[in-house]
Amino acid sequence: MTYTDGSVEDFIIDYLKNNDEKDILNKENDGAIFHNFTESRENLLNWYPFNKQGSVLEIGAGMGALTKLLSEKCDRVVAVEMSQKRAEIIKLRCRDKKNVEIFTQDIKSLTLDEKFDYVLLIGVLEYAQVINKTKDSFVELLEKAKSFLRNDDSRLIIAIENKFGLKYWCGASEDHTGIPFDSINGYKDNNLVSTYKSNGVKTFSKVELENMLVHVGLKGIKYYYPLPDYKFPMTIFTDEGLPTYKDIQGIKFTYPMESELIAQESKLYEELLINNVFPFFSNSFLLETSINENADFNNIKKIYHKRDYDEKFRQITLLENDNVIKLPASYISKKHLDYSFENLKELSDKGISVIDFNKNENSYKVKFLPLKEASITFKQYLKEGNLIKALTMVDLLKENIIKSSCFTSELSDIHKKLDLNIDVNLGHVLKYGYVDMTFQNSFYTKDNTLIFFDQEWKIENIPLKYILYRAINYAYDQNNSKFKINIFFE
Repeated sequence: MTYTDGSVEDFIIDYLKNNDEKDILNKENDGAIFHNFTESRENLLNWYPFNKQGSVLEIGAGMGALTKLLSEKCDRVVAVEMSQKRAEIIKLRCRDKKNVEIFTQDIKSLTLDEKFDYVLLIGVLEYAQVINKTKDSFVELLEKAKSFLRNDDSRLIIAIENKFGLKYWCGASEDHTGIPFDSINGYKDNNLVSTYKSNGVKTFSKVELENMLVHVGLKGIKYYYPLPDYKFPMTIFTDEGLPTYKDIQGIKFTYPMESELIAQESKLYEELLINNVFPFFSNSFLLETSINENADFNNIKKIYHKRDYDEKFRQITLLENDNVIKLPASYISKKHLDYSFENLKELSDKGISVIDFNKNENSYKVKFLPLKEASITFKQYLKEGNLIKALTMVDLLKENIIKSSCFTSELSDIHKKLDLNIDVNLGHVLKYGYVDMTFQNSFYTKDNTLIFFDQEWKIENIPLKYILYRAINYAYDQNNSKFKINIFFE
């Protein structure tokens, strides 16, 4: 069996021969094109600390959703794809990458003298029995992949759906068969004609995966839990960094049209987290494995991706031990990260409290502070009806905003885009407005201090009350406040 998306693959080949791939999403509204060309696919591994001098074997490379990324992360990439058309698509996408070699071959018959630092099975293991109809096909594929590892400290990296993922309990159709509850039922309905013609596909639970990996001698395992799934991850968690309910609230969940939803997934996580069963119900697994049982895995606990569709602004936030690390998602977004760093430095130079940070060439690192965001404290005061303390926080924020800039008589037109919904005199205009000086982008300490972080934007000639209203409005929840927002501007 050779997996195919049909005639759209011919369209992609013809398009890429004469066009840049970045424009393809604007030319054709097709699910397969979005699935393979959206930059969100890179979120799975664009944060991973590959050895720049390392080599990668990508088994089942598909249309190359990750291949270009890998070529920028490592010195050598070998992509294996059994579909001739898909291999052609990878060649076109990587035609300017001299460190990429592509093989159009079945993994069963693949023979290479070369060994690799990293071997990848991204969305491939579940098809093992479809490709190789033997009783032990899944174990055989793992053994084959393992055979290409350079040494005991090399990594086999696997991404696969969890058969018991929460979305499936809610009625989402199985990703490969299109049949709701198929994986939970142990694929007993797989004799039906599945939507995606993938009879024989099989995903696994965490326990089943670990048993297979240990069986083939991959005893060093680190688990990652991408949400909403491994294909389009926005946040990735680990056993050392499990999600909070606040983490879940920032994730958008979507489902195929074949789904028969009986519950709202986002509302179920709070109870799962309280009962410490999130890993069992994670929608997908990303596994970093090694022959070495005591492998020295990285110390990354959580990975957050900024939801910007414009590549210039996409950033990655890593929680590593007691540090928070900010990375550009690509070389294009590095300029914006540098700009954010300069904004923090400018505020610090003006005597405003900001998080301690250290910058190197491609990232900046800050010490993790075990403090609540100021917005949480502000919302609590509004909910309790404690107007005095809420006003104290607003006055403190205003003092910091005034300290950040001198005044000017000029006025930008940005105030025209602001729907204040209140009759307010715009008042003083700041020469430079740091519009991320908000309760959401600061910590509030016990000694009545705001400590600011993530200052991405600075705008010239902006009203002080624009920033103040923006900060209050973002933290304001009319359903849980005993005051109307107007009270802070009277």
